Amino acid sequence: MRLSIILLSYRRPDMLRQCLASLERAGVGSDVEVLVGFNGTDPAHAPLFEELPTARPWLRLFQLPRGSRGGARNLLVDAARGDCLFFLDDDTLVPEGFPQRVIEAFDAHPTCPVVGGPNVGPSDASAFERAVDRFFRHPISSGPLRIRFVRHGRSRVLPSWSFQLSNLGVRRGVFVTHGLRFSDRCVSAEENLLLHQIERNVGPALYSPDLYVIHRRRGRMRAFCRQIYLSGKGRMQVTRQAPRSFQAIVLAPLAGLAYLIALPLIPRSPVAFAPAAAYAALCAGGAAAMALRERDPAGALWLSPVMALGHLSYALGFLAGAFRR
Repeated sequence: MRLSIILLSYRRPDMLRQCLASLERAGVGSDVEVLVGFNGTDPAHAPLFEELPTARPWLRLFQLPRGSRGGARNLLVDAARGDCLFFLDDDTLVPEGFPQRVIEAFDAHPTCPVVGGPNVGPSDASAFERAVDRFFRHPISSGPLRIRFVRHGRSRVLPSWSFQLSNLGVRRGVFVTHGLRFSDRCVSAEENLLLHQIERNVGPALYSPDLYVIHRRRGRMRAFCRQIYLSGKGRMQVTRQAPRSFQAIVLAPLAGLAYLIALPLIPRSPVAFAPAAAYAALCAGGAAAMALRERDPAGALWLSPVMALGHLSYALGFLAGAFRR
């Protein structure tokens, strides 16, 4: 089986270099190719076209016209030669033996059209990055979606919303035989629509904790809020294109935003402030657990504002996706 690893790059070149170095250490053999697409022209990427291919013959670089992330990935899918295509982000690192484990997972489950696993935070993360990582892993913050960020359990079939494009493998037949594509009408979460279509038309996906990658979290509040805002906006755009993919859990941040807007109109009473007090207690409880159980008081100081602004950003993005193309 031949494997194509696909990366869409639009961040700093040093992150891409680190990702490619981790793939090389992990064991990229003759049965693995790596495709990197640059979505739009950036002068910072120009030296990479001279530097990288000469040192890594398994690597292919593509300068793509600026477009949606889904459309750019579709171009890389068309250029790939592998029987299975594995998508990574350019700010991820893979552990030793990762490409071979991907091939083994596809071979061991020949009827599964998709395999994937969690992405976990790096060991050298800053206090803020650790708080962001805890936000993704916390049941209150992420609900059932936390499965994307934790390594536990055995390999098993899971619903399509359990996977992310930062660590996702898809058989070529999904694109060639079934004609499915990434949506080019989503600013984010475009894989959710594709996975929903695969689940309905081809079959369920396999989740394997052994197929984990290390994913750098956002290092500043502004970048984190923008990431979550685009996630909410993309989720609504996916819902508009495939209403059956809708999950009620995504309405929770929206309900919180509606409460904040209505709060000045509600007569002042202990009952009116009860939801705010309960939410504050949950945030404080999460911070206390992080400080005590994970022995990370520095990260715990950031967790409450990260949770509050993360939920607010998601709700605003969700609304923007509903009213804007």
